Amino acid sequence: MFPDLPDDAIAFVGKEYLDKGRSFDHYFSEFEYNGRKYVDYGDFEGFFHKKDIDKCIGYIPQPDGSTNVRMYTLTEDKECNFLLTYEVNSKELMNPGVLRAVDTMGKDIDIPKHVFPADYCERIWK
Repeated sequence: MFPDLPDDAIAFVGKEYLDKGRSFDHYFSEFEYNGRKYVDYGDFEGFFHKKDIDKCIGYIPQPDGSTNVRMYTLTEDKECNFLLTYEVNSKELMNPGVLRAVDTMGKDIDIPKHVFPADYCERIWK
């Protein structure tokens, strides 16, 4: 379902920052790709097909040296406003995570059909 790591895969090293909320605080991860910053946005939900995933662009290095947490672009998102993260070879069933480009904040953009904001992230996008 998910494309393999390319030979020119990017090792995405994230930065963490604290978002102070009214009722709780949350740490967000921030990644950079093609000069744009991306932060946590939500999940990729529902039944999707191989054609929904455009390509693998890299991985997020794990403490154990693993490259199993991969970063993907979406076919439906030509402007690359969203990136998908997914742990391949995981023993647990999980939905892919979605990152959104920070420079889209406050803008009316097309959101791919399977992308849904998480409740804890939604407040920063309003």
